[in-house]
Amino acid sequence: MNHPQRPSPVSRNQARQEALQWLKRRWPRAFGNPVPLCLGANERILEACENDPNAPDVAAVKDALRAWVRHPEYLRRVAAGDPRHDLEGHKVGPVAESHRDYAWACLEATKRTAAGDGRDG
Repeated sequence: MNHPQRPSPVSRNQARQEALQWLKRRWPRAFGNPVPLCLGANERILEACENDPNAPDVAAVKDALRAWVRHPEYLRRVAAGDPRHDLEGHKVGPVAESHRDYAWACLEATKRTAAGDGRDG
């Protein structure tokens, strides 16, 4: 039984970085400095990715988006209640309280992990 070879961590990281650079070139106002993205931005990005012959692999773009929205600065902006922005950089609405709470919890978990305390609560 043949299984597709999984990309090495180095090539996956490189693909993620290339995808992030594509996102920054394509939507500099949304991916220049972290701002909370509007709901549904990922679907629009993936659609653009599928329609752009110069776009990176969809899996790499998904990986880059996951890394982007998990970055501490992005989470800080969401937790602070900064407004959501569309991909062109326009403010489109507030961040829901539940999303602010989730971002705060992610930041706290990151602090615990960095301090070597993996306990919850």
